[in-house]
Amino acid sequence: MTDTTSKAGKEYLDPRKELDESGRPRLRSRELFYSGRVIFEEGDQGQHAYYIEKGRVEISVRAGSHRVVVSELGSGEVFGEMALLSNQRRAATVKAMEDTTVTVISQNELQKKLGKIEDVVIRSLIFLLIDRLKKANKGQAQQYTRLADFQDRMMGIHHRIDKEFDEKQREAMREEIAPLLGQLEAVLDKYAQRKQKA
Repeated sequence: MTDTTSKAGKEYLDPRKELDESGRPRLRSRELFYSGRVIFEEGDQGQHAYYIEKGRVEISVRAGSHRVVVSELGSGEVFGEMALLSNQRRAATVKAMEDTTVTVISQNELQKKLGKIEDVVIRSLIFLLIDRLKKANKGQAQQYTRLADFQDRMMGIHHRIDKEFDEKQREAMREEIAPLLGQLEAVLDKYAQRKQKA
């Protein structure tokens, strides 16, 4: 039996309130991560998932030479579950943005829960959804890499213009480039609107 807590009108499972077979609260490990502390790094082996009791975390990925923040999570949300579900290394780095208290969920505990699902169809559906989520995460990581490459190229162009051209040439170039920047902004606006609809 698992209780739920409400956050902004949504219901979230609260693993602290889960009861064992005898109806007593099941004890879970808790950890406190101080603001700025890295909880785990991209590439680490994943042994635990974390339920945020209180606080906020930042999730980021490496994309080329850059680190891109992909999400922020707060109370009532879970992170680190993908490494447990897929037996792969951590796909992102998670850092506490403020003092953050978490409930630790072990891989063994999760496997026991999944093993208790008797309905073969439901169990198959869960693993299918996990597989689709892994593929979606992989596609998202490729997008971050392309974005980082684009940023690197733009920085290279900016550096080259500053280094190779005097102020008069840069001014002439700005006038010529202005329409291209307008087109680029239109493309960025289009993608931002698509993201909001998704």
